[in-house]
Amino acid sequence: MAYPPLVRLNSEDEYRRWFLTKYCSDRTVVTHDGIPVKFREHHFKHAFYEAANRQCGDKSVFSMERAERIDWIEAALADSTAERYVGYDKRKKCAMPFRRVSVWNGDYVVIIEMEKEGGAAFVTAFCAGPRTLAQIRSNPEWSTKQNGR
Repeated sequence: MAYPPLVRLNSEDEYRRWFLTKYCSDRTVVTHDGIPVKFREHHFKHAFYEAANRQCGDKSVFSMERAERIDWIEAALADSTAERYVGYDKRKKCAMPFRRVSVWNGDYVVIIEMEKEGGAAFVTAFCAGPRTLAQIRSNPEWSTKQNGR
């Protein structure tokens, strides 16, 4: 599947409005396998900010590179050919069976978390480097049996 074009806006505020309109409005984004995904306003910061210092992981710097790919999130969730893996908790050093990590078109990652009441919540999205992709791909593949809690 081809990437949607990059979205080129002038400011963080414009990207925030785009995110709120496209993803947080009443419109529902549904994965290729029928899971409705909820997007909340606070997800914007996690998805479109990066750490100024990787050691701190503070997520304090707006990332234009991430923001330009804002429309890729929906495309990745809708593509049945994306690779899907079980998430991983780095702090606890264990699998997160209710987190689904999709790798789309080779290096674009979208993470969602299954919710108890059904559906899922968006967590984040980013372009991953070779090391991160290798870590993701070392996790078990996602099974459709895991679509609920």
